[in-house]
Amino acid sequence: MTNTGPSPSFTPPSPRAIDLDDTERALRTASAADLTEAKEAIVEGLVQLAIQRCTGDGTAGDLIFGAKPSTKLVSGFLLPRFDASGQEDETSDIHLATMGIDLQIAATQAGEAILVPGISIYVRLLPTWEELTDPRHDMMPRSELSRQTRQTVEDRARQYINEAIAALPPLDDVSEPDERPGDATAEAQQARELADQAEQNAVEQGDVEARGHSRAAQAAAQRLETVATARRQAAQQRLAARRERNAAVAAIRREAFTRAFAELGIRVLDMGHGGAQARSLQPNDLAADIGNDDPQTALPDPLEEADLRTRESVPPTDGEPTAVAAGAAILLRPGAGVLEDRIAEPQAIPMKWRRFRLDLGEFRFDCHDPTSRDAATAAFATRVLDQARTVLGAWIDSAEGQRDAYQPNERILPSNFVS
Repeated sequence: MTNTGPSPSFTPPSPRAIDLDDTERALRTASAADLTEAKEAIVEGLVQLAIQRCTGDGTAGDLIFGAKPSTKLVSGFLLPRFDASGQEDETSDIHLATMGIDLQIAATQAGEAILVPGISIYVRLLPTWEELTDPRHDMMPRSELSRQTRQTVEDRARQYINEAIAALPPLDDVSEPDERPGDATAEAQQARELADQAEQNAVEQGDVEARGHSRAAQAAAQRLETVATARRQAAQQRLAARRERNAAVAAIRREAFTRAFAELGIRVLDMGHGGAQARSLQPNDLAADIGNDDPQTALPDPLEEADLRTRESVPPTDGEPTAVAAGAAILLRPGAGVLEDRIAEPQAIPMKWRRFRLDLGEFRFDCHDPTSRDAATAAFATRVLDQARTVLGAWIDSAEGQRDAYQPNERILPSNFVS
């Protein structure tokens, strides 16, 4: 085979920006021409790129990673009917099962209409290891505790957390309106404004009464400012105490889960050059801080919240993250190793979709002949199914199809995707 590519010494030119306005002015001066057509071509190119991104047309839509095509594309695609028979279809405006156009033909105009449809279908495949580890796709499987193991860990840790939190000193709860620093500050500001006004009046009037009123107003403003300062300091002290308590609770939670992980034998496998090394799971191995440094007094339990979302959420479809993973705290961060299979939640295989184009040819019908139109419609449905069977059947029978074909409802464990 002849190598027609560039020689090793060839360096492709680097793209550079140009000012079209300056270029156009120079062109007009030299030849009285302009760049109207060039600008229109650039705009047309940008529009076509946007269309390709929105519809999946072009090379950008050949493969779709990490999600269903219907969530990546926003136009030019159809989804199956909710009811295959079409009799009780509840298709919504965001789940389109049909697409068409309306047009008018003069009643006196006879002739044959020719339609050449372009249609493609997406088929799910197994991703390669290179695609899984490519950060652009963001679809590396997650290593997380199973529902049962997570609940066992939470129950064990909760005992230690409740005991330790009960031993912490309580926080002062400021509920009386006159103890809030904001009100005292506002009163002090108002009093200071009145004192300044009284002082101004005393200067202008110069009598004894005005000066006495000014001194009284100044003393009242000073007292209220002292109160406001004291309450601000008290509020800052309470805030510092609250933060200190939150930090103590976070440390208690981390220590409780560390203890629960060790007592229950929850281990993580570190994959190094010397092989897998098992060690006890630690809080810093997790993707989220299990200490939960929420600035509120009542620290919500992330595991309890995850269980609540699990109970309320709709069961995920094949290929989507399991409900137990939604918001779960015991999820390993990237690079922390993997969990042992016996305690790990089985994960769906990350999505990879490939586009297959169907060659349907053309369809002809007489504009004023209902029978001809019905025949063309029936022929379209038959040809789509025949083409899909032919194209996909040939791919399934190929070596690539045998290797990459996806089996629904398959799940993987950490040992299947550990590097």
